Amino acid sequence: CKNDTLTAVYINPLPQFTITPSTSICYGDSITINAATDLPSDIYWFVPDTIHSSTTTLYPDSTGFTYSYISYAIDSVNSCKNYDTMTVFVMQKPILTISPEYFMCPYETINVSVLSSIPVTYLWTPGSITDSSFLFHPVVSDTTYSYTVIGTSASGCKDTTSTVILIY
Repeated sequence: CKNDTLTAVYINPLPQFTITPSTSICYGDSITINAATDLPSDIYWFVPDTIHSSTTTLYPDSTGFTYSYISYAIDSVNSCKNYDTMTVFVMQKPILTISPEYFMCPYETINVSVLSSIPVTYLWTPGSITDSSFLFHPVVSDTTYSYTVIGTSASGCKDTTSTVILIY
């Protein structure tokens, strides 16, 4: 004697979703991350608290660290879950230091210079000077000059600072 029984097993599909690709940002910057699914789904992020949203903005708080953000989607029909991660590397941002003001007389020469916390390339305006310092030699009295310098690291992170030179 033999008896056969058939059972149909249906495997529900996992929600397939994509999240913002892994990226690098400069310290102090924020990043908005987004997740989208192919099925109607609820999306959650662990950032580190759980956020129920397809889009969230993150503010990583340390440099030189890699942050991994985990996201999961729960299919609204069958409650199937799928996970994915996004990685953010936070790069060092230069910190420029410059004397905020210089006071001098006409025909004197001073060295206007800036220091950076990390190696950078410089660009002063006005003048398009690309060194960390330059000699300034005014010939006019009762004048004020303003210079701004941008320091850009190899990874593209920037800081800007300015100085004023007062001529008596």
